[in-house]
Amino acid sequence: MNAPVFLCRSDELSDGHYREFPVETDDETVFLVATRHRGEPRAWYNVCPHQGRALNFAPDRFITDDNDHLVCCAHGAVFEPDQGRCVSGPCQNAELKAVTIMESDGDISVPPPPPPPRSEQQVDGSEHHDQEDQAHHAADAHEILHLVAARPHDQGVDRMSRQNECV
Repeated sequence: MNAPVFLCRSDELSDGHYREFPVETDDETVFLVATRHRGEPRAWYNVCPHQGRALNFAPDRFITDDNDHLVCCAHGAVFEPDQGRCVSGPCQNAELKAVTIMESDGDISVPPPPPPPRSEQQVDGSEHHDQEDQAHHAADAHEILHLVAARPHDQGVDRMSRQNECV
């Protein structure tokens, strides 16, 4: 059996702040997104169920709303931080694919993960974060900030906030 994969120290993962972690598998590098919700660590593959794109707009840079929901930078899907269920956007009620996450002796780790889930619309062989993709996601992220901020309050998003300043 393979040893757990260290992600970070426990104090580096906080409620409402999303982090990206690359994890090597036998075949490729998979990217996970992790946070805490009510003090408990949570992790998912960094793959939006809508079109199979990464949720972040640059490495380790995510958009969140005032309720600590994760917002996909590509099309504005909004995911709640407990189970990773989409509560607003193009894939409403779909869920992020959860990953078992462990906390022990001040460390956050995961079992060695299988390859990431693939969307039917995802193009095979695409790199996770090439420079052109990052620029496109950053532009999309700015547009998403304006679109989601304009949504009525009954759709679950008040106004958008960024965890980090956009580049």
